[in-house]
Amino acid sequence: MSDVNEVHTGHGAIRVGDHVKYHPVGGGDSIQTESTGVVQEIVTEEKHVGSVNVHATPDMPRVAIRNDKTGKVTAYRPENIVGRVEEGGE
Repeated sequence: MSDVNEVHTGHGAIRVGDHVKYHPVGGGDSIQTESTGVVQEIVTEEKHVGSVNVHATPDMPRVAIRNDKTGKVTAYRPENIVGRVEEGGE
């Protein structure tokens, strides 16, 4: 696991353990359905996440998120994260 536990997005800092909304396809400006999940790890090196090999660096990190509905962990670019899920909301 990476030593990094926070990444900055256009919507503020996201930390390991945060419950977030994100676009699973396209970037943060994409008109897509939002998914929700919990941040598992901030990936800063090349490693296997879920079923793919992720090419991440400290300058280009990826955020590994466990999807609330499927339970699958997938790594996304920080710009795919829309923000945190509000308490009491999805």
